[in-house]
Order: sequence, then structure tokens, then C-alpha cells
Amino acid sequence: MVDLNAARVRVLALWHVPCSRLLKCESKIDDPLTEEFYWGWVFHFTPSNAGEVSTDEKPILVACLRDTGDSIVVGTKGVADALDYLLGRTIRD
Repeated sequence: MVDLNAARVRVLALWHVPCSRLLKCESKIDDPLTEEFYWGWVFHFTPSNAGEVSTDEKPILVACLRDTGDSIVVGTKGVADALDYLLGRTIRD
């Protein structure tokens, strides 16, 4: 079982650089936007210096499972698809 702080640290360590590349600027987890569910969390990566960076990019969402700490970027199919992938991956492992 992973708590919110541990999940945040794991997600930040794994996804900070890829999300920064996708946003084309330095990124951070926007804590007020973090969503909690019974199965885990959805973290929102946004530009670190939103005022200095002109970007029309939407936040990048990363889903993280509470039970395992596994995470994945939420794609265009949405959170439900990302969750299905994570749960399927957990069952196969």
C-alpha cells in the first residue's frame, strides 16, 4: 500500500523528465489538481513557471495505483483506459 506522499515522490521521479519534454518546458505536479480515488490518484503535471511560459498544452495526467505504486501517463482514451492497463499489468505480474 502506497500513501499519497510516497505516490507523489514515485510519480515525480519517473515522469518529471518525460512530462517536461512533452510540455516543452520545466514541469511540476500541481498539487491542488491532484484527484484521489479509491484505487489511487491522478496527478497533473503543469509548467513550473506558467506565467513565464506561453504554452497551450493541457496538463499531462499520470494515474498511480494505491496498492502497488505503479503509474502511467493518461492518454487520449482517458483515465479508465489507463486504469485498465495498470490493473491488467498488476494481474499479469
